[in-house]
Amino acid sequence: FNPGSPKQMRMLMFEHLELPTQGKTPSGAFSTDGKTLNRLIVHPDVRGITPVVKLLENIAELHKASKILEAFVPAFLNRTCIKNGWHHLMGSFNLGGTVSGRLSSSGPNLTNIPSTGSDYAKMVKECFEPPKGWIFCGADFSSLEDRISALQTKDPNKIKIYAGTQLYTLTINGIIHHILEDDIIEYDGKQLTGKSFYDTYSQFRK
Repeated sequence: FNPGSPKQMRMLMFEHLELPTQGKTPSGAFSTDGKTLNRLIVHPDVRGITPVVKLLENIAELHKASKILEAFVPAFLNRTCIKNGWHHLMGSFNLGGTVSGRLSSSGPNLTNIPSTGSDYAKMVKECFEPPKGWIFCGADFSSLEDRISALQTKDPNKIKIYAGTQLYTLTINGIIHHILEDDIIEYDGKQLTGKSFYDTYSQFRK
């Protein structure tokens, strides 16, 4: 049995275990991805069956670990060059290549590591160490893409950012139709920026 094979996973989940389906892939096949596994784990018809829940939990964890081992780690190891006893990653940052206008990276993709707070993020990031006498640091321009959007569109509501309003919050405030500025809700950062980008780049909301 190969848990990395969607075909074999469908046979296990929907033919052998007869679990309820949870949506389809773009090709029309029943989905077996991580989100599907997580939904099944708490599904009313499944959560009381301990052996099945444990199996799904183990497969979900294996999928997460496999992504690290198959996507992140080999890409770094295959592009490693040795200098003065150190293993250096010599990636490039490219000015173009993304719809949003952000920098892209290649050879290897130095941005292709788990985001902070996600599974295995700390473990992967601990693989990196600065040379003696140097430190790693990070900087982030607050709400940069939405600021650019405000300047380009000249939206008077978005321009309120310059009066001190958190722009992602203001954007979501408009999307969910809150009216009074005093009623603006502070959302979780990842949820907030995701919804804002979804709206800014003209994808259709359900």
